[in-house]
Amino acid sequence: VLGIDEVCLLLGRTRVLSYRVFFYATYSLGLRLGESLALEVGDIDANRMRVHIRNAKGGKDRFVPLTQATLLLLRRFWQVHRHPVLLFPNRKKT
Repeated sequence: VLGIDEVCLLLGRTRVLSYRVFFYATYSLGLRLGESLALEVGDIDANRMRVHIRNAKGGKDRFVPLTQATLLLLRRFWQVHRHPVLLFPNRKKT
């Protein structure tokens, strides 16, 4: 488990935007790695300020609270990549 100071250090030293946003969202939403990688644009519910996590531990769905800061960061990031489905698409062009 990382402390707040360690997370700030990690975010401050991460130069690739997609990685920085990924780390921030994963930490602020309290997600597991696989849950973050599977996030889809449609899972973000800005009206109810929550995120739908599909197939979480035990194969169950759950909702986690979404902070205003995380929502704003995710919106700005989505404007950069504009993937129609995935929030964190593969960076490689296949």
